[in-house]
Amino acid sequence: MGPPLGFVSGFLPKSGWELFSHWDGKWYVEIATLGYSYADDGEHHSVAFYPLFPLLMRGLTTLGMQVEVAGVLINSLAFLSALVLVYFWVEQRYDTRAAKWTTSVLAWCPFSLFCTVIYTEGLFLLLTASALRAFERGEYIWATVWGALTTATRGPE
Repeated sequence: MGPPLGFVSGFLPKSGWELFSHWDGKWYVEIATLGYSYADDGEHHSVAFYPLFPLLMRGLTTLGMQVEVAGVLINSLAFLSALVLVYFWVEQRYDTRAAKWTTSVLAWCPFSLFCTVIYTEGLFLLLTASALRAFERGEYIWATVWGALTTATRGPE
């Protein structure tokens, strides 16, 4: 099995939107632009990645947006939306102080970095929080819709 897509030994990044599309981001860019591929050759292939995120990226590229910009925009806006959703959800269940602390920790957690590049973390967080909130409110149809979209974003890990 060879190295991951786009892996270059001694890589030094260049400035530009490509900075946001390394590792898994390269796969999402490839899927959004070229579609899925697979060959039984023992190499890495794009079929391991779930379709919702690259589908949304492709949708924005049809409007004339650069694919890397689309990926960063989708992930970042989804993360921001998730922060707002979680804030109001926690505020409703507990109080404003708890909501502020919860969203602050979520926003400043070191792993939130992955919500600003071409990864699915922001979208996954938004859809998961939406599904859980809808379920808690007894909105089972919406919980199902959000849950189904979540499963089109990534698998359980």
